Amino acid sequence: MKVNDLLNNRNDLLSLGGVNSDKILRAEQLLHLRFSSEYKSYVTEFGAVSFWGHELTGISDVPALNVVKITEELRNYTNVSNTWYVIENIHIDDIVFWQDHNGVVYRTMPNAEPTLFCKTLADYISMCK
Repeated sequence: MKVNDLLNNRNDLLSLGGVNSDKILRAEQLLHLRFSSEYKSYVTEFGAVSFWGHELTGISDVPALNVVKITEELRNYTNVSNTWYVIENIHIDDIVFWQDHNGVVYRTMPNAEPTLFCKTLADYISMCK
């Protein structure tokens, strides 16, 4: 199932509202990277979302959900590729989930190497029960 379909099927979804391609391009430029096509589709429709205790980053004026702000901040504390961006900082034990431009999701934790967590954002959302 596609990421937008998964999110649209949630009855607990709170969305900040979609954004246009200019805002997406500007965020990519600020971070010096490319978002996955899946992430672009997600932010185009939703901007940023929260559901069942999860807050996914996106293109938003809300600092806690702003992918640019959060990614820049966490890059300073985590040894990750500068082509990755934060999809969720769960605020527990410094665990952070990142995505690359191919859509692969990684998990970082203190004192550990980043690990591949799942293959897509849709897979990640499917795990968030």
